[in-house]
Amino acid sequence: MTTAKWLRNYGVLSVAGVALVLGAFSNSTAWSQEEEPIAFVGHGAFFDSSGKEIAPTPEFLERAERWYERRIIPAAEKSAEFDATMRKLTRGLELSSYERLFAKQAALSWMANNLLPDRVDGRTRGKLRALEYRMRRTLVGKGMKALFNTNKEAISTELLLRVDALPVTDKAKTFKSLALAPGDAGTVNGGKAYVDECAAAGVPIPPPIGRMESPGVPGWKSQGFIEPDLQFIEKTPAELRSFENAQGMCYALPRYAADVPSRVDLDGVICFSKTTAKACFWDNQMEKGSFSFQNGTVIPIGYPDRSINSDGWYQAGGADLIASAGGICTDCHVGDNPYIVHPKAVLRAGMTWGAVQNSLPAFAPGPYVPLVLADWPQNAPAAPEGMVPANCASCHSPDGEGGRLPALSPAFARYCNTILRQALTTTMPPRTPGSQLGKPDVEAYLALCQAPASPQGGR
Repeated sequence: MTTAKWLRNYGVLSVAGVALVLGAFSNSTAWSQEEEPIAFVGHGAFFDSSGKEIAPTPEFLERAERWYERRIIPAAEKSAEFDATMRKLTRGLELSSYERLFAKQAALSWMANNLLPDRVDGRTRGKLRALEYRMRRTLVGKGMKALFNTNKEAISTELLLRVDALPVTDKAKTFKSLALAPGDAGTVNGGKAYVDECAAAGVPIPPPIGRMESPGVPGWKSQGFIEPDLQFIEKTPAELRSFENAQGMCYALPRYAADVPSRVDLDGVICFSKTTAKACFWDNQMEKGSFSFQNGTVIPIGYPDRSINSDGWYQAGGADLIASAGGICTDCHVGDNPYIVHPKAVLRAGMTWGAVQNSLPAFAPGPYVPLVLADWPQNAPAAPEGMVPANCASCHSPDGEGGRLPALSPAFARYCNTILRQALTTTMPPRTPGSQLGKPDVEAYLALCQAPASPQGGR
């Protein structure tokens, strides 16, 4: 899809611009010792090390961009490549300070993913892509005047064209092929090969995004919307869609822009086999990163099919999610059930999410098996008897409606902080949410995610 058509999909645009201070920090040593601004990314949202979601204010976006720029790009390469890329993106354009910050973030993300992939790990490259995508989402939205003071009527279309024209280099392609060398647990497949791998594992392959169920035509079924107060991430309008066939089921969770309700900013898909317990993941991104789209756009799963989407858009999965801007799905999707369910959340009149789950094949006999990259968490085994707090075990047991909880470890700290703690505060136990938070056995279970203290008292 061309940038011009991409812009038209969002309707009338207004632009963000603020008088951000873009001068260099004077104390680079102090800067380098500052804690990393983003601990991890989930569904495109940013989180700190405690699992708290970070508001993407202009000040935060600027600080994060500066931190990664100083940590990633050596001075010599910065002057030779980063500055040259910035000139390519901005030459001859009158840009607001926020547009210029977006250009810097795009240049940094491009360098990390194309010129320095062997130096920058995939998780960090995903954070850079997520920052770029967040800035783009802000620039093309309609609600910026509440946050930014600007007289510009629209983002520079030429700037977006130049960012989108930055090429994927041979170095990036070579590094990806090396990073995905077979041998470790996890998939090395992307595109159609990943779709075929999932199908061979008994995982249902969903219909294209945007193709809804109709008489005689299989498609997605809308189950309603999740209440904002019960969402763990983003808290923008989030619709639950399901697809079921003989192999199992899929959930999609399109999240709509708060300021442009017809635009889908995030749309992850998880499909699960009810016989093999294997699960596959797809997200709204392609080789260069994430993309937004107008609700109703039909987008194929896994690889481009121009008979379905003439612009070549598709939902990437498997190895194509390396350096994912959406985050690492299995950081948070842990346990018997690959989905994070709010059982009492009312999705539509007379229907809760728990009732939807109970009518669909969402569980297998043991913890689900993710078909994901080798360096993603590969799910945890079920917690042994006695590890799960007594007041949780009645539902989270082999025969319980909630499925077994995982055996926790520091590898799943993101799940502990972002999912379990929020669940204990807002949704669990269903009849008395928050009543178990702080109980000794609950805190002891959560503490399993913390690294043991060193003899010196550190972490």
